[in-house]
Amino acid sequence: MEMVRGKKNFTFLLIGLILFLSLLIVSQLLSQSEAIEEQSILVNYQTYESVDELTEVAHLVLEATVTGESKNILLSSDHGHTITEVVVNQVMKEDRNKVIEKGQRIEVAEQLLW
Repeated sequence: MEMVRGKKNFTFLLIGLILFLSLLIVSQLLSQSEAIEEQSILVNYQTYESVDELTEVAHLVLEATVTGESKNILLSSDHGHTITEVVVNQVMKEDRNKVIEKGQRIEVAEQLLW
């Protein structure tokens, strides 16, 4: 009888220890993945006073609406870019090498400068 009770206690203790270690490992993995995914970056964007000023330096100028699909690509701690999907509303300056039309969905790369 004492031996059966001792085995039961040992079994409960072993199960409890396994559950505790499993929860500890899962919480560590979750905290590590959150730390990797969340980063704050201070960036500078070039701005222009008018569309005319922008068309002087750009190959393509368009007005677009962001679809909400966006992903950050970090190549290192100080270099990366964002890819954002947009729907073209209006083409203000066409690119000689590629035809872009109103209503077309395209991906825009936004380089992070810091």
